[in-house]
Amino acid sequence: MIRRLFLAAAILIAGTAISWIDDATPALAARPAPPGLSESTAAPPAPVDRRRFDLRRPAPDQPTASRGWLGVSVQDVTEDMRRSLNLTAEGGVLIADVIAEGPAAKGGLKAGDVILEFNRVRIRSATELLKVVTRTAPGSNALLQMSRDGKTFFVSTILGKADPAVAAAQPEIKPQPAVKAEPAEKLPPARPETYAVVIGIDYRGRGDIPNLKYASEDARKVFEVLTDPRYGGVPKENARLLINEKATRNEMLAALRKIRTWDGHAYVYFSGHGAPMTEDDKLVDAFLVPYDAAISDPEILAETSIRLSYLQELVDASQARGVMVALDACFSGGGKSIVAKGAKPLVGVMSATPLLAPKGAGKLILTSSAVNQQSWEDETELKGGIFSHYLLEGLKGKAADNVWVKGDDLARYVKSHVAGAVMRLKGVEQQPQATGLGDFAVARNWEKAKILDAGIAKEKLKAAFERGSISASQLSNGMDELSSGKRSKMLEAFLEGKIDEKKFGELY
Repeated sequence: MIRRLFLAAAILIAGTAISWIDDATPALAARPAPPGLSESTAAPPAPVDRRRFDLRRPAPDQPTASRGWLGVSVQDVTEDMRRSLNLTAEGGVLIADVIAEGPAAKGGLKAGDVILEFNRVRIRSATELLKVVTRTAPGSNALLQMSRDGKTFFVSTILGKADPAVAAAQPEIKPQPAVKAEPAEKLPPARPETYAVVIGIDYRGRGDIPNLKYASEDARKVFEVLTDPRYGGVPKENARLLINEKATRNEMLAALRKIRTWDGHAYVYFSGHGAPMTEDDKLVDAFLVPYDAAISDPEILAETSIRLSYLQELVDASQARGVMVALDACFSGGGKSIVAKGAKPLVGVMSATPLLAPKGAGKLILTSSAVNQQSWEDETELKGGIFSHYLLEGLKGKAADNVWVKGDDLARYVKSHVAGAVMRLKGVEQQPQATGLGDFAVARNWEKAKILDAGIAKEKLKAAFERGSISASQLSNGMDELSSGKRSKMLEAFLEGKIDEKKFGELY
């Protein structure tokens, strides 16, 4: 009796209900044999395999549950079992029962299967399996190497919660730090040969220029997306942000003139007022209006602003492989546009051909509206410039189904969305314009990149395992690296094709 009480206490451990059964207990003999075992091997003789570990009980709905639950009862594998199961791998534990709808059942495990590894850990006894399961946080992904009918395979499932009342019975197993079910994603590297100039001006503090509400905030958002490794990937040291008072004519010119010397990819964004320059009721040029522009008369405005024709000269002279300019401004004299005192608005006036027509491949200029239309902000729904809202969506990946968003993709996206949104929100026409060729990358479609990257990598690892180039533990280790987002240099070299799978198996 004392022996029974001692054993019962000793084997009541965290996250499980464990019963010991010896040869005097009829319950074991009455239990049907797992598939693949004869009746003579289903109940191992004493003193071998006297314990069956029951990991089947899920946690009640209590906030203290913090240890993993697999939903199986297991027992050690005897030599007789090993022969009956045609099991050649070392160690392993036999699944005696699987609870319906539990983590193991959802992973396709069956009674009679043998668990060989749990998250890279080789399992040699039921006690070892119990410890690694209960030390793993609920909600974590569990990768198991299994054996069935003499063949090994992998199963992935999500652990449930262990019963907290039973978990308290094993004080010697200290709780492990919680493992996040969704580890922080690994960010892609920056694109070192990319550059950006981002300008946003609300004109607050300028009583003589109509203030805008969202121009500076839109510029900040564009800057964040362009310098985010997931999207634009522009190194912050290669990017310039000019907001309100800092966006003087001199500062803007100094930043924009760098376009001529950049040799990678350059992105320019401006949100603020434009102004028209007309002759004989025709638009002949236009201006980007800096914060410190003077608008007392047309000549002074021309001297204190930046001509669009000069901006195009900078783009045409650029040696960069790709230049994209996006202007959320208009040049009609209304909306996000002004006219010098005494000048005539362009609204209702005949316009000439489009102002901007960059020369050569790899140069694209997007404007938020046609030359005789206004460009609008929205205060009710989008809370920003309407053109800028859809530009940002496109830069974050919505403009393309591929991994990279190209300039032409972005142009199509904003043109197809802005006109309808402006008509719905403002009841007027605003049609973005695109001139030039944008067959170059502007930003990543990060969500698509993650899916393709993870999917391709996992399939490559599985193929190497199936061909015998890597072991089960190497496969599990590689899968764990992919899940964590922290890849070793060896794994990256294999996935990038720098070493073949045989060499990878030797070195990993």
